[in-house]
Amino acid sequence: MDNSFEQVLCQLPPWFQAEAKAVPVEKRETITELRLFCGQPAVWVSAGTCFCYDMRPLRQKEIDEIFYAVCQDSVHTFQQEICQGYVTMQGGHRVGICGTAVYHNGIQSGLREISSLNIRFARQVKGCSRELLQQMRRLGLEEGNFLLVGAPGCGKTTLLRDYARILAGGDGDECRIVALLDEREELSGGFDLGRTAHVLKGIPKEKAILQALRTLAPQVIVCDEIGTAEEARLLTAGLHAGCHFIGTIHGESWQNLCDKPQFRPFWEQKALDALVFVEKLGQVRKIQRLKEDRHETDGLRTDFSLRAAAGSGA
Repeated sequence: MDNSFEQVLCQLPPWFQAEAKAVPVEKRETITELRLFCGQPAVWVSAGTCFCYDMRPLRQKEIDEIFYAVCQDSVHTFQQEICQGYVTMQGGHRVGICGTAVYHNGIQSGLREISSLNIRFARQVKGCSRELLQQMRRLGLEEGNFLLVGAPGCGKTTLLRDYARILAGGDGDECRIVALLDEREELSGGFDLGRTAHVLKGIPKEKAILQALRTLAPQVIVCDEIGTAEEARLLTAGLHAGCHFIGTIHGESWQNLCDKPQFRPFWEQKALDALVFVEKLGQVRKIQRLKEDRHETDGLRTDFSLRAAAGSGA
């Protein structure tokens, strides 16, 4: 049984835990986000729909208290992440933070006057990638190099996590040596990752890629959210060293993807075998196999369900 709802709540102030009892029990496993705004009631998101459940507006003092709680009462510890606009809670739940930037000598050093928070629930849905793996196996791409492509919140990370778990022998299958690059500590989060997954936590991806290649000799590198051209360049270099790669990247269409600088190194180096387009709420994906000339493609379309994880962005 999924316990993400309880896992998030137990890290929030007791008074908020008490008020959250207003959320119907039957809805709790479907909650994907908790959005908190100063002066407004808490907003719970399920399958893209917002609910308030008659909760009262939150005061600034209460928003601050929740902010300190997600930082485990040590804002200084999370200062680097806060400057990037997020904190990762225990369990891999990411908290987006909005406020007023504080600068020191022209460099952002923190946030003040926190105005809103968005807690995205991380969930493990074992088996949700099994159909994708079978499709890739039929295409001869089970250990190929591919990206999961989709908009934020469509379930890419949930799918990626499960695919890595299966490759690492999580279902009792033949194991591959997997290096899981978990910069934001969202992929691992205390989840079952199989038997042979090396997890590099909290290390910037540029450094983690080099560390994995130099010290772990992985068969497959798994990486969430390729965000820079440098990350992509280093990953393509690893592919030339005989290591396979599976990752995620934000994008809503082929044209949108081609406009992204972090995708260009993959394209220019002809490093990818396929793209897997994940649609909103994780309900449908298209497997686009890339041919040698990089202009002709094969498309396969199939439905899959992430159940409560659909749309979690986790």
